[in-house]
Amino acid sequence: MGKKHVKTNAMRILENAGIAAQMTQVSSKGEFLDALAVAQALGVDPNLVYKTLVLEGGPGEHFVAVVPATRELDLKAAARCF
Repeated sequence: MGKKHVKTNAMRILENAGIAAQMTQVSSKGEFLDALAVAQALGVDPNLVYKTLVLEGGPGEHFVAVVPATRELDLKAAARCF
């Protein structure tokens, strides 16, 4: 029996919008993988890869930032947004 791929909410949203998407798994063998390493492993332009970062504000406050793989999140600038 093959591996069952779980569909994420993001994939469901894309599917409902008629946008083609493909789930890909990258094996890390224990080493740290950042978005640039994932782009390289997939053989894609890093400008097409984004990382999703979850930030915690105060108690019970969470924020999501979507950042291009080639950039870093400026935490001070992000804090000014909240």
